[in-house]
Amino acid sequence: MTGHSCFPLSFQRKLIRHFTIWGLVTKPSPAAIESFLQEVRLISLAEMQQLFPDCKIHRETIFGFTKSYVAIRERA
Repeated sequence: MTGHSCFPLSFQRKLIRHFTIWGLVTKPSPAAIESFLQEVRLISLAEMQQLFPDCKIHRETIFGFTKSYVAIRERA
């Protein structure tokens, strides 16, 4: 199953190979990249909110695009 991505799979393959530490250091084969895309599924903001209902969800962005979500729980 592939993730909820705003990028088509062909573009994701290129991103992984050329713009990630894993891709730059290990130079994974096309088969390894395909395996990664089949095994990893990114979760959506709604899923983060369901998983962490008592947390504030912070969006980390780069160039105006959401890169990741971080769940932050206030201390009691």
